Amino acid sequence: MSSKLLNIARKYHKWPALVISFFLIMFAVSGIIMNHRGITSKSDVSRSLLPSSYRLRNWNLASVKSSLILNDGSRIVYGNSGIWKSDSLFSSFTDFNEGLDRGMDNRKVRSVVQLNDGTLLAGTFSGLYRRLPAGTSWSRIKLPVSSDRIQDVICNDSAAVVVTRSELITLTGGSGEEDAKVHILKTAEGESRTISLFRLFWILHSGEILGLAGRLLLDLLALVIIFLVITGLLHFFLPKLSQNIRKKLSDLPEFRRKNLRLHNKAGAWAFVLLLFVPFTGMFLRPPFLITIAYGSIPAINNPFTGSNNPWEDKLRAVAWSEELNGYILSTSEGFYFSDRNFSDSLRYFAVQPPVSVMGINVFSNAGDNRFYVGSFDGLYLWHPVRGEVMDLLPAQEEGSRRRNAQVLISGMISRGEEHVLFDYDRGDLSEGISFPPMPENIRAASPMPLWNVAQEIHTGRIYQPILGPFYILVVPLVAIFSLIVFISGYIRWRKLYRKA
Repeated sequence: MSSKLLNIARKYHKWPALVISFFLIMFAVSGIIMNHRGITSKSDVSRSLLPSSYRLRNWNLASVKSSLILNDGSRIVYGNSGIWKSDSLFSSFTDFNEGLDRGMDNRKVRSVVQLNDGTLLAGTFSGLYRRLPAGTSWSRIKLPVSSDRIQDVICNDSAAVVVTRSELITLTGGSGEEDAKVHILKTAEGESRTISLFRLFWILHSGEILGLAGRLLLDLLALVIIFLVITGLLHFFLPKLSQNIRKKLSDLPEFRRKNLRLHNKAGAWAFVLLLFVPFTGMFLRPPFLITIAYGSIPAINNPFTGSNNPWEDKLRAVAWSEELNGYILSTSEGFYFSDRNFSDSLRYFAVQPPVSVMGINVFSNAGDNRFYVGSFDGLYLWHPVRGEVMDLLPAQEEGSRRRNAQVLISGMISRGEEHVLFDYDRGDLSEGISFPPMPENIRAASPMPLWNVAQEIHTGRIYQPILGPFYILVVPLVAIFSLIVFISGYIRWRKLYRKA
């Protein structure tokens, strides 16, 4: 029975490992990069080195999120391609990024607003920036918050409201850090503090639950996985070298024994943690994601995650409502109302427009106390007080749940009563009629951030041009095969090598 078990374990350790070895190295390297976004944010990759689906054309890939009309009548266009200045007709575009940190990951702009005195504020994934009326470049505003990732910025009277993923800041009496006031929002009425299962699995998988020490531990595990793959491949392929080569390498048998010993020790010592990595990762992508997508547990008091804040990693956008005399907050759990001072508990709106799990991309005032809400789930016109939601991109077929041409709204520019919509994959949906074609100077100045390349690899989307829709199975299959390889390898080590 023991011999049969060893043979089964050998089979399930060797062949699945050969199949997934390439993917394991790619996942490990990309995971290390993703765990240190601040360090890699200034590094970019030329889009010419990537599949054609990552090339910029027709303002696709969220190149444009929105625009702003300045006091002098000129326009600012912003999005993942940075900030560009144009005239009222969008006849040409000039670089307006001077002062922003180098690297396209630092130039992902979520919002640009203009204060009454003409000062510009830009919220980016790397922080909040200010540009004075007579200034020629942006300067960074240091905010008293833990995360520099800005989700939204709006102006209301003399104050600017800045939203990160966890906090809300008001800048009153000016636009400097000395004017910043951080608001920790209260738990919503009738709700308790919770953390989504997706967020829990994310901070476990990345090591974020233990702060920097946890991320470094996961980096070490990634290096162990790379070491196991390399030593495993050496053990498999060395005996298959030609006889002439083996004769010339007199130390080859001893090297192979040492290689196997190191392979076994590394796998055995890290066995439990090695199981932890693919197990937590498989639930962050479909189809296993479906099992936890809408689940949550009571929040854990953890100084590393800041979970004493009930809105940790949940805030997404904000808008002012004259009718309600307060703010509407878009969060990962829906839309909530807050009073103008952010002092009371938030109130959940009974009727809400659909928003993709990928997040909200358009949240703007449409007049008459209505709001445009756009995401990868389409574009809606929402009246929060009346509880009315109008789908502006109706289904193609009556009764069908598929949206018109599967529009993934990534941005919108208003020109009077006309609106130019941008689809993430296809770009400008007006096809150049209402908005000019994407100029070469913007394409040339917009490589892909290294962090995003790593993300595409880590999620398996990089393989879509080869595998088509089946790319979605890469992560779960590699995770399952990894568990099989680690368990079968540990069984063989216990039976054959542990006593020795």
